Amino acid sequence: MNAAEAGAAAHLHVVAAAGDSVTNVTVSGWNKATSTIWVTATAALDPLSGNYVFDATQFADGSLTVNTVTANNPAGIATLVTLDTTVPLGGPWGVYVGWNSIIDITETSFNTYLQLDGMQDWSGTVASVTVSGTAKTGGLLTLNATFEWLTGQWKFDATQFADGPVTVQTVTTDIAGNSVNNSYSLNLFTAPVNVGGDGYINQWETSTWNPATGMYDPVTQLTVIAPPLQTVQSVTLTQGAITTTVFPDANGNIFSMLRNLPRRRPSASQ
Repeated sequence: MNAAEAGAAAHLHVVAAAGDSVTNVTVSGWNKATSTIWVTATAALDPLSGNYVFDATQFADGSLTVNTVTANNPAGIATLVTLDTTVPLGGPWGVYVGWNSIIDITETSFNTYLQLDGMQDWSGTVASVTVSGTAKTGGLLTLNATFEWLTGQWKFDATQFADGPVTVQTVTTDIAGNSVNNSYSLNLFTAPVNVGGDGYINQWETSTWNPATGMYDPVTQLTVIAPPLQTVQSVTLTQGAITTTVFPDANGNIFSMLRNLPRRRPSASQ
């Protein structure tokens, strides 16, 4: 019996054997307010549902003893029912694609896989995942992710979303059926060139740490994603009348001295 079921009018489905009839039902357990006191409540028959109803809010979580008295068994039959109203502490610690919060062009497909990073409470399991964002056709779009048993991962069709924020919501439930919702933020950015996973260069991205010198070099690292089976030969940056071309280094990294390009003050929306 979970938190949703354990209200002031909790229902018990009690069935007598063929040729017998239920005459009385009682529920016993530890008192919720004072766990050292054993209390017993009498359940009443609900003529509409045919169930026996009792106030479960007075009981502490744990085993409840349901004693069913029938016409053929006046001593009653004891049945144990577990009361569990504790909601899981939370779902996954994080949700990622490619183990980061950026969904780039190589990860955008009909089957984009989500990585769920551990669980805040291992008594719960993820029961459902939804993904929301702006549809390519405009307006809000929400998709139900599907669980793939072969990989043990949730997947969704990222090609239906426009670039921008994407929200992932998980519902985590425990064995009793108690559930908790969690929300996570991702960013879909499918342009072939990005800086730090998006199309903006902030003040921290105008320099790059150089482990060889132990200093920051006045260059910005660009992420350039080439089509399959191809490599990037060069990148040309243009702003106004000024153009600069950069080439990959020996490790395939692409850096640009953006000081050569005029700075533009970003708008308030950026």
